[in-house]
Amino acid sequence: MLKSLRSQLIIIVSVMVILTLSTSMSVSFYLNSNDFEQHIRETNSIMAESLAANIRQYMEKAYNISFELSENPDIINFIPEKQSIMLEDSIKHYPFFQLFATHSLNGDQVARSSGVPANRSDRWWFKKFLVEKKDYIGHSYYSVFSNTAIITMIHGIYDKEALVGVLMSDIETKTLQPMVEKYNSGPGSYAYILDGSGFVVVHPDKKQVYEIYNYKTQKKFSLRKDANGIPLRDDRGYELTEEIDFKIPEKLKIIIDNVMQGKTGLGEYTDFNGDEYICAYRSIPLPGNSDPWNLIMVQKKNTAFAFLKTVAWKNSLVGFLVLVISIFSTYKFATRITKPLTNIVTTTEIVASGNFNVAVNPSGEKNEIGLLEASINQMIVNLKTMMQELETKNFLLRKEIQEKLAVQNTLAFSEEKYSKAFHHAADIVAIINARTQKYLELNDSFYRTFGYTPQEVIGKSAIDIGLWVSMQERDNILAMLDNQEIVRNVEVCWQTKTGDTRWGLCSVEKFTIAGEEYFLQVWHDITTTKEINAQLVAAKEDLEIKVDLRTQELTAVNQELRSMNETLSHTLEQLQLTQEQLVQSAKMASLGSLVAGIAHEVNTPIGVSVTAASYLSDLNKKLNSSYEKSSLSREELEIYLNDSEQSLAILLSNLNRAANLISSFKKVSVDQSNENKRNFIVNEYLNEILLTLKPKFKNTSLLVNIDGDPNLEICSCPGSLGQILTNLLDNSLIHAFDAKSISPRIDISFKLENRNFILIYSDNGKGMSESVRQKIFDPFFTTKRSEGGTGLGMHIVYNIVKQTFLGNIECSSTVGSGTSFKITFPV
Repeated sequence: MLKSLRSQLIIIVSVMVILTLSTSMSVSFYLNSNDFEQHIRETNSIMAESLAANIRQYMEKAYNISFELSENPDIINFIPEKQSIMLEDSIKHYPFFQLFATHSLNGDQVARSSGVPANRSDRWWFKKFLVEKKDYIGHSYYSVFSNTAIITMIHGIYDKEALVGVLMSDIETKTLQPMVEKYNSGPGSYAYILDGSGFVVVHPDKKQVYEIYNYKTQKKFSLRKDANGIPLRDDRGYELTEEIDFKIPEKLKIIIDNVMQGKTGLGEYTDFNGDEYICAYRSIPLPGNSDPWNLIMVQKKNTAFAFLKTVAWKNSLVGFLVLVISIFSTYKFATRITKPLTNIVTTTEIVASGNFNVAVNPSGEKNEIGLLEASINQMIVNLKTMMQELETKNFLLRKEIQEKLAVQNTLAFSEEKYSKAFHHAADIVAIINARTQKYLELNDSFYRTFGYTPQEVIGKSAIDIGLWVSMQERDNILAMLDNQEIVRNVEVCWQTKTGDTRWGLCSVEKFTIAGEEYFLQVWHDITTTKEINAQLVAAKEDLEIKVDLRTQELTAVNQELRSMNETLSHTLEQLQLTQEQLVQSAKMASLGSLVAGIAHEVNTPIGVSVTAASYLSDLNKKLNSSYEKSSLSREELEIYLNDSEQSLAILLSNLNRAANLISSFKKVSVDQSNENKRNFIVNEYLNEILLTLKPKFKNTSLLVNIDGDPNLEICSCPGSLGQILTNLLDNSLIHAFDAKSISPRIDISFKLENRNFILIYSDNGKGMSESVRQKIFDPFFTTKRSEGGTGLGMHIVYNIVKQTFLGNIECSSTVGSGTSFKITFPV
């Protein structure tokens, strides 16, 4: 018997330890593996989304650069020399492009950034554009010119909405490779991109890129070689290729089909070597009339789960050590307690037969076994006494039962009333026997929440049905109830019938009925709140990790930017100096143009004056000759006086006109070369400026109108104001009006408002588009560069208003409705 009890204890403890360890390890591994796999899937999905956004941004930037190049005037004019220079400069400025080339509509290449021009009318991308007339990014193909995989962007070249040519821009797919490889998270983790036709654009296996694998058709292109392994070539020297089939797993084919249909999601597949992979996929929209690309991000399962397998192996080793220690300890403990227990069992068997005249021989143990021996001896004495009293108590018990039945009938009504409130409560309410811990009653909320039926719970304890996830939580509540009558809102975790965990706030109150102690337990469900809090904590931890990684990246980028900033600062200083020189040159050029116009304008009255003076000199010679000959008649004298009076009037009128022009020019030229402030009457000064500028438009029908207070006097820089008006008038003459303009008109109005001088200059010319209006004050921006425009006129106006006058200038314009400038500055 001793051996049997010891063996049972060892077996029971071993089984409990094994079950506990295996259950906890299995549950832990299951939960961790599920969470870890979900985390891997989410990480793959986030990385795929981020990489897709970067690829899209990169391709949109390249597409926009190619589009802007197609709209460049030097490209549109189709002058081969200018096109070649522009294409070569663009390649240097944007080195991720491999080639730029312009084509006429018959396919002849007019200019290339490198290489020899040829005819491309037979190329698929050229035919596609001529049919559809839409800009697009083509699928990847193998270029014999560069011996590499290429992505081609096609843009039409339009001259006033008429298609005049085609711009081809090539990018080598290998420029995208580093961007994709940056997202690899370890061995077995990689990403690749397919174009809209299924061709590989980027792949870690560069062979798939150069051999143009097509995952949709499952075909690739390989170089044809002779028996010695040397590539074969055609008559033009191009290397020959052939189509070869290759296979991909069926599940991967389904993933490819999904992403080619524009779907986004997660998937799994097993390759032909038996390796399992998790992948995230999504489409990458491309600009223009382009088919979207498709991104697939792959991670090998074995690599991803290697950490969990290591943890599981170590846990198993620890569990085995715990089992060995438990068996040894149990053996020692069982050996010590089984001997005195045998003596106790023998005595209790005698007592069980009805003989109360025996006692347990003390073993001398001063522990629970010694106390048990003493307790059993006392129990034998008490049993003997109790048997004698039993009959008397039975009679009294029957009488008490009858009295309780009467009380129960009275309480039946009250019980029914409170039962309805009990069962319909929103929170879980339970009545538990404090001694047995078994449920006596549970309301409907419990059964709905945890999935049990009354037959499965009533009469059983929470331990029996496996309700408590943590027995420590249960023990803590019972310990608190030992010292107090009520426990309120203790957070605990229970388990449903299906194994799901639910969190709640548990409140317990002790009460006594007929000497029996019970617990009233109320449980408020907070599972949803806990899940939300857990998600927030996880999101916070994930965010902190990302912030740390981003901080490290930004630190490295910051160091690089500091170095670049020093270089750019030096370059900016040089550019600012060059810009100031160009602005000063433009001012002097404007003054020179003004001098030329004044010289031409003064030439006419001076010439007339010279003619009148010459004529008057001839009259004087004739008069002197007649006087000397004494043949001067009254009629000749009258003719002389009349002709000389007319000549003097013509002479005086033209000399006055020349004097006015020179005086106006002197004021304007002095003011433009000297930016000191002085008082001047605005209306007079504006008319003097227009007088000096009239040679620019005297041969046109242009009408210039000045409106404002004729007596308004301000203290400012008149030369700078003259420079502004000169540049605005030049801008209108060059850009707003042409030979077809009907009734061209310029209105100039001014006023003083709240100590601010306001000048409004407007014309009724062609106007401009919004894109041109936004750039009108940019240095070197002009739409008439081919006609000699420098793009500095309006930039000078902007600088004068902002820097000299500390004011503001606004431009408003609509195509076909003219342009207006509002200049405001304090005086």
